[in-house]
Amino acid sequence: MGNVKKLTIDDLNNPVLYVEGTPWIVIEYNCIAKEWLSSSQEDVSLKYMDGKKLITFIPDINQSRLERRISKGQSATVEMTIVNDTANRTALFHFRPFKNGVLIEGYDNSSVKETKAMLASYSQILEEKQNEIQQEHARAESLLANILPPNTIHQLKTFGKTIPERYADVSVLFLDFVGFTETSEEMEPEILFGELNEIFTAFDVICEKYNCERIKTIGDAYLAVSGMNSSNEEHAFLMTSAALEMREFLFARNQCSSHQWLCKIGIHSGPLVGGVVGKLKYIYDIFGDGVNTASRMESISETMKINISQSTHSKIEQLFTMEKRDLLEVKGKGEMQTYFVNDLKN
Repeated sequence: MGNVKKLTIDDLNNPVLYVEGTPWIVIEYNCIAKEWLSSSQEDVSLKYMDGKKLITFIPDINQSRLERRISKGQSATVEMTIVNDTANRTALFHFRPFKNGVLIEGYDNSSVKETKAMLASYSQILEEKQNEIQQEHARAESLLANILPPNTIHQLKTFGKTIPERYADVSVLFLDFVGFTETSEEMEPEILFGELNEIFTAFDVICEKYNCERIKTIGDAYLAVSGMNSSNEEHAFLMTSAALEMREFLFARNQCSSHQWLCKIGIHSGPLVGGVVGKLKYIYDIFGDGVNTASRMESISETMKINISQSTHSKIEQLFTMEKRDLLEVKGKGEMQTYFVNDLKN
């Protein structure tokens, strides 16, 4: 077997010192310790630590406190900044009992602190990114909630698809503007869209106030429903109240606007089917006799009037003042009894 080199403390990559006595005197040390703790600003003799007081090299030492910890079988640690010819570092010195004295091992804590700082910075970046993701998620959820009903959103998230739902009794509103074709031809497109956006936004706020939902707009037509996503037996009352407020909004707006917007409104209460149409672009829509009849109520209404069907009338006749109309021939329905809603009673 070949000769095996015996390792000494000089082969260690961190400073090691052995001290004894009171005060602690340096008995043994390695070259790394001398490199760390010596300084050209000190007397040259201090570069050689044999027999020198430890406090000469590590001024922050509190020997009595450290000995109390060591005597209990605990290790002790001192942190200090070392500035010398070779480096400017933050060092950690660990003290533990050894033979008749104390063994001291030093560690460069600068890289640890840099790593901690980097981790803290990285953690902050991750937190900021997480907050951004959460905000984007919340915006997406809010946008989705404005497009699709809650039940449909739940189905999409849970099953990846939706099932059309039947609703036995809801109230549907159709609103259409009078003379829109002529108005759109005379008005600049930007102004036209600005006007419609302002009006429809106001209608959305009114619908939300009365727990109704706008399903969609088709050009100048506004389609809303009440009672579809909640078992609210007052859906006819809420939908009619929203219609009255929409009309009042237009009356008030026309008083101070150069563009006059006049509408016709129709409401019907009855069954319908709701669901998502398409796969590439999700569009929620409603179908059925309830929707068709509401559309007919709007078409046979009059300017700035709210025309309701018999079924809606039977639900709200005690709550609103109304005007009974003559029987009218309704396309696909024959003769129907309808009513104009004037105002809320009391």
